[in-house]
Amino acid sequence: VGGIINGVLRWSGTRFEPIAAPLDRYPASPVLSLGESADGALWMGTQEDGVLRLAGGRLTRFTAGLPDHQVGAVLPVGPRDVWIATGKGVVRWDGAAISARGLDPRVRGAVVTAMIADQESNIWIGTAQGLMRLNADGVSALEPSEPTQAAVTALFEDRDGRVWIGGRGALERLREVPFMALGPAQGLPSDLNGPVVVDAGRRVCFAPLAGGVFCMTNGRVAELRSEGLPGDVAYSLAARGADVWVGRKSGALTRISGDGTSLRTWLSADGRGA
Repeated sequence: VGGIINGVLRWSGTRFEPIAAPLDRYPASPVLSLGESADGALWMGTQEDGVLRLAGGRLTRFTAGLPDHQVGAVLPVGPRDVWIATGKGVVRWDGAAISARGLDPRVRGAVVTAMIADQESNIWIGTAQGLMRLNADGVSALEPSEPTQAAVTALFEDRDGRVWIGGRGALERLREVPFMALGPAQGLPSDLNGPVVVDAGRRVCFAPLAGGVFCMTNGRVAELRSEGLPGDVAYSLAARGADVWVGRKSGALTRISGDGTSLRTWLSADGRGA
């Protein structure tokens, strides 16, 4: 519990006791958020004085790298990995410094109201615009059930692993949706799609009936624009390891490398690489 007069208190089972650190070492700014890392370090976000870390009785203040000194949420996800939500965006402490390096722009610029990490290593970020989920596949935004209830003010994971979302006048439980619709809003030319394949790197490639081949990596969809693919229709897709093979209406066969930077096409006329 963060207090203005008594500093930070911890419940011992029978009463609240002050955390072992001299009160005169705490800044005057109120503590807005608390988080404890696996190594026992206590992280505190303050209203005006940045981030505090209490470990082994030593109190350390962090301000370098913070886009704003108001810290509304701190989320330790490892001894050397702490997510910090400020009034001007999200940054991370990597054990040496605080920066926004490697963060998705949607996360870097978000004004966050709440953060949690669930049992499956997803990081949930609540903002005034809604809810985002971060994992190994990238960032995905979850649309609210009611547009007027987009703002998220609280997040909680129960013992069964279910995520609860608090908002203005509402409390919702997240229900996982087994299917995700992909269409023009996600960058595809139409809602009519043909073959789909997933490679060893979890990249999803699909071929609209209107022509072309698209691949989705970390939640982002991009069209493959070389080897004449945009003007041809893919009849079949197959994955072998990290490579994706495309059987085309023109009679050609194209191999796409795992990183998407190398494409090679064989023509049906002579069986040789184009």
